[in-house]
Amino acid sequence: MKSKILIVLFLLSACISRADSSFLCDFYDHTFDGDPYWLGEIDYFDFEDGWLRGNLTGKAKHASIAVESNIFPEADWAFYYRHECPLNAGCLARVWLAADRINLHNARGYYVEMGGDGVISLKFRGDDETLTLCETQPMLTGESGKVYVEVSRKNNGEWELWVGTKPLWTDKQGSAIHDTWHNCQYTGIYIAATDASERRCHYFDDFYAGGEEETPQGEDIGYQPDDPDDPGHQPDAVEAADGTLLINEIMFHPEQGGQEYIEIINLTDQAIDLTGVTLTTRTSNGKFNTGNIFPEGSYVMPHDVAALTANATLLAQQFGMGQDTTRIFSTRWRQALNNTSQTLFLLNEDKTLCFDSVYYHKNYHHVQVSDDSGVSLERLGTTLPSMERDTWHSAAAPYHGTPGQHNSQHIDTDKEYSDVLRAEPEAFSPDGDGEDDICLLYYNMPKEGYTATIRLFTPTGMLVATIADNALLAQSGYIIWDGRTNKGNTAQIGIYALVMQATHPNGKALKKKIPVVVTGK
Repeated sequence: MKSKILIVLFLLSACISRADSSFLCDFYDHTFDGDPYWLGEIDYFDFEDGWLRGNLTGKAKHASIAVESNIFPEADWAFYYRHECPLNAGCLARVWLAADRINLHNARGYYVEMGGDGVISLKFRGDDETLTLCETQPMLTGESGKVYVEVSRKNNGEWELWVGTKPLWTDKQGSAIHDTWHNCQYTGIYIAATDASERRCHYFDDFYAGGEEETPQGEDIGYQPDDPDDPGHQPDAVEAADGTLLINEIMFHPEQGGQEYIEIINLTDQAIDLTGVTLTTRTSNGKFNTGNIFPEGSYVMPHDVAALTANATLLAQQFGMGQDTTRIFSTRWRQALNNTSQTLFLLNEDKTLCFDSVYYHKNYHHVQVSDDSGVSLERLGTTLPSMERDTWHSAAAPYHGTPGQHNSQHIDTDKEYSDVLRAEPEAFSPDGDGEDDICLLYYNMPKEGYTATIRLFTPTGMLVATIADNALLAQSGYIIWDGRTNKGNTAQIGIYALVMQATHPNGKALKKKIPVVVTGK
């Protein structure tokens, strides 16, 4: 048996933090907003009889929440876990002891897994591997079960896993030495379920972490949030109104150790007060989630941008801005972004006004972006429709993101030409370097109502790309081409023929052929 007097003492309280860098949460107050403060996908968790319960609604098959925590060098963790349906390969739970990011879906670090075969295992996940440090025999088999789990780590990197029925009644299940990773920023809970019957399977209670703190790699321990009471900090700002704000940039899949962020842009000639402005998603029943909220004292200057993230100082350093956080604001990052696709809503404080909504997808990235981690999507122009794929483009090197700065990718949609068809620029280089990556195909029709097919051919007549297929055109406008071919790759360097065939319901037709040049560095 193993005795942990410290844990027993903590069980006398509800959800508290201590000066000795420890916390315990028994979820009795049924809130995520206590101390510690839970971040992440809180809308997929609820409470039942003093237990934290997973509640995967809609199409969600996994979710995670976390607490900011640097507890690591010599530490103890403990928790109750219970399941109310059989565990399997798709129905499991993980308690992350030390993670490098709030999004536990793809974090690095150490965690305890209650797995599909009923085994409880202590694991480490790195960049390219997952190691099992020690594990139990099958203990969580059957329809339901409950265990109390304790994990300890010593300064020399020795780990121990203890499991039992309650505190003071645990047995040592295994130990291991692993001391190659030091970057604890979060402690949290991850759940997964595939079938509807499993979505409320996972329960947690008496979640404890305590021990020494260690500064995570890359963290600025001198970071202090901007002071909203500083008279020189906040300009005279008006309340945001309809048509004043747009989502301008999205970092939904940061690189290892990086942070998610969302940037917005002010379309007006006045500074706008962003206090309470929310970036969020919707549940399956149409309800807005809590989301990520601009803190009091946030603002955005006229025709300027403002980014929201978990730690403004770290983000500025990561993207080569030094200590300049003028246009970046820190918030409690309650809702992690999906790494594949999602619809985001930009709302006012009481969620009665939607300024903008954007659907993003990883496939929106340029074809040359083979790994989208650490690459943001940038808006190409403020007059382009937010929901269309052609509005978004991968941010250019060297940082592949521009939080709090003007976008590296931008096109001028205000130009006007009299030509029936014109490529601007006529020679462009779709290589992702931020210079002439996009080709705008401006057109002018004799009148409204034309439909057009626009194709790109080699000099020998081989079809390379169908840029528009029977598209209904305005009388004048433009179509965006990013250099992508019908095969999904980037067009090779060379001279091409761009052919537009347009017809009108009255039977009139026109055809236009112009050259387009694809260049390189």
